[in-house]
Amino acid sequence: MIAQTANSTASESPQINPDICIVNYYTNSGKLGLHQDKDESESSLTKGLPFISISIGDTAEFMFGDTRDKDQATKINLESGTSVLVNP
Repeated sequence: MIAQTANSTASESPQINPDICIVNYYTNSGKLGLHQDKDESESSLTKGLPFISISIGDTAEFMFGDTRDKDQATKINLESGTSVLVNP
């Protein structure tokens, strides 16, 4: 299913060669804070390298933005088997 999702969006995505994968597991009450590009290297930020999030398990709210204010963040619900490509 992940391969199908990746293949169906490949023609719409920029050409990248991801070299890092981070997997987080959360219980039904777990959460991760607002995504911010603060730990990436300056060269990565300058290049504007995208990241891909693949959701497996429960539907979860995915938030991202340029601010620390979660009320101003962009929010989308990711269902299991979906992915999102964020190009900073």
